[in-house]
Amino acid sequence: MDPMRTPGPRVLAVLAVLVSAAVGAVTNLITNRWNWTLAAVLAVLLAASAALAAQAAGARRGGRTRIRQKATGYSRIDHSGIKAKDASITQTARRKGTITGSSIDARDADIAQTAAAANITDSPIDSDS
Repeated sequence: MDPMRTPGPRVLAVLAVLVSAAVGAVTNLITNRWNWTLAAVLAVLLAASAALAAQAAGARRGGRTRIRQKATGYSRIDHSGIKAKDASITQTARRKGTITGSSIDARDADIAQTAAAANITDSPIDSDS
């Protein structure tokens, strides 16, 4: 582990906004034209800007990985190994359907498997879009 750990992207984004605001405030003070209306507007804009920067930094991290598995009506999903990154995977078994041994390895893909009163067996899916 690195003893000098760098802050995460959200912290950096918020700090960048706050430093920019400090520069603006100091510049304003130097010109001697500070007023309370401007201070209130600046505070609102700073809060909005910091919140947006933190949200944007958090949105870039993690992607959209979503895995949904659902078995209803005496159905089964067995031994279905799933590895996913930035992918959306849906497995559904219904009305006595079974999904067995269906390994899924997906990156940046949308995958759906549905067994309705049917069987899906040993169906490996490898997707790298």
